[in-house]
Amino acid sequence: MKGTVILTGRNGALVSGEYEVSGDTLRVSYGGNEREVRIDGGSVDHLAQALLRDLWLG
Repeated sequence: MKGTVILTGRNGALVSGEYEVSGDTLRVSYGGNEREVRIDGGSVDHLAQALLRDLWLG
């Protein structure tokens, strides 16, 4: 499954990106960054932290 996503950064700027789910893997690419994780509780938490770091703290 593939699709597009629009994320909002700290300054309110919209960042367009893409996601892809393949088996038990989720890949998200946006604003020159790419994150890939296995879909399980710990990895999804890690992805959420990485997105926050890139978009809000970066």
